[in-house]
Amino acid sequence: MRRYRALTLLLLIAGCAPVEWARPDATPEQAQADAADCQQRAWHEAQWRSFTYRPSYRYSRWRDPFWGNSFLDEAQFARFCMEVRGYRLQAVEAR
Repeated sequence: MRRYRALTLLLLIAGCAPVEWARPDATPEQAQADAADCQQRAWHEAQWRSFTYRPSYRYSRWRDPFWGNSFLDEAQFARFCMEVRGYRLQAVEAR
């Protein structure tokens, strides 16, 4: 039982490692500018999507509960934007 507790604790600690967007040919300043641009675009898209969202009560039993959640949409849009630009999330090394 102790082994499982230690393994669980290790996995939780590893899951909290800081990450950053990285691309081999991008400078840190360019990566930061691209991340800011993607975040702004994602915010606008998520706001527009949540503004135009109209729930269908007729089919509410089969409706995705996360559809129309602007915070989740914004995170997904920002991630997609960065991945399309060639970035990947990488763990930050301890300094």
